[in-house]
Amino acid sequence: MSKTFVPNKEFIRKLADRNIDVFTFLERSWCFGISKTPKTWLKTEDNVALLEVTSYSAWLEQIGKKTRNMVRKAEKSGVKVEATKPSDALVEGIWRIYNETPIRQERAFLTMISHWNL
Repeated sequence: MSKTFVPNKEFIRKLADRNIDVFTFLERSWCFGISKTPKTWLKTEDNVALLEVTSYSAWLEQIGKKTRNMVRKAEKSGVKVEATKPSDALVEGIWRIYNETPIRQERAFLTMISHWNL
């Protein structure tokens, strides 16, 4: 289960009590950034790319046969499939789709809608 969590002083103290001296996490700044981080925290920027996509046709050639057929079937059903540039609006749209339901794989999934002023 995923949960929005911002490490606070109490949490850091509990880690120290358990002799944990390194704690890493991803800051999801697009939906819930941490505004004031302590100066003692080491912060690094890291980009992750899973698939380089240069064009829609190149992507269509790279994906598997089953996925390609599912894309074509979706297009026939009226789904618009197109290449677009990354943007905050795109990320927000994807985020909203993933958080449409509070249940995932038959388990409660806590969304962050209450934390984001949308």
